[in-house]
Amino acid sequence: GPGHPTTIRALGVAAAALLADHRPRQSAARYRNLVAALTTTSGPASGHTLAARADLARALHHAGSCATAHHELANTWHTRRLHAGDTDVLALRMLTRLAGMYRDCADPGLADHHFWQSLHLARVHPEPLRRQVQHAAARPPRPEHRTVCTYPPPAHAPRSRHRQAQP
Repeated sequence: GPGHPTTIRALGVAAAALLADHRPRQSAARYRNLVAALTTTSGPASGHTLAARADLARALHHAGSCATAHHELANTWHTRRLHAGDTDVLALRMLTRLAGMYRDCADPGLADHHFWQSLHLARVHPEPLRRQVQHAAARPPRPEHRTVCTYPPPAHAPRSRHRQAQP
C-alpha cells in the first residue's frame, strides 16, 4: 500500500533517479506522492516528510516552477525551524538551498540575505558543515537554469550576470 515502508523507499529512489536523469517534472510527481505518504505515516512535521518536501522544491526548481519551489522550500524551512530550532542541521541545509535557488533565479538580494543567515547559523556547527555552507555561498549561479527559470527577479534588484549574458 502507499504507506508501506517498501513503497515509501521506492518512491524516494524513483524521485531521486528521475531528477538525476534530468526529468524534473516526473521527479516532482514522485516527490509529491512521497510527501503524501510520509505525511500520513510520519506526520507533516517529521524530518523525513520535511526532507521530502525540500527535495520536491528542488525538483520543482529544476523544472522551472521557481516561485512554487521557493514557496514550498520557504514553508518547509519555517516548519523545521519551528520544531527543531534555527541551528538544526536540516533547517540550515534548507535555508542554504533556498539561497541557492534565489541566486539561480537572479534575485541576489534574497540570495545574499539567506546565505548570510546560513553562514551566521553555521558558526555553531563542526567545520565540515561550515565549509559546505561556505562552498554553496561561493558557487556562481547555474547558467543552465536560465533556460527554464520562470521567476521574475524584483525590479529593484540588480540582475545577475547569467541573466545579462542572454543575447
